[in-house]
Amino acid sequence: YYMIANQMDPGLLAKYTSQPSWLVRLHLFPSIFKILGPKTIEKYVQVFKVSPDDLIRGKLKPPVYKQGDNEA
Repeated sequence: YYMIANQMDPGLLAKYTSQPSWLVRLHLFPSIFKILGPKTIEKYVQVFKVSPDDLIRGKLKPPVYKQGDNEA
């Protein structure tokens, strides 16, 4: 969800997290995502600006580019 909501593809997310794009694509599978280590989770948490618990549980939050955007 967070990757799509922030208008990213696996290649762009890979650049932001300093990982190979094939690895980011692998993390898109729920069975693989469940076994990610804390360091990898932290990379995604920093990019998407959510808590680790929200990311792991799948709690939906607004996209990063919408936060603090009070101009109308």
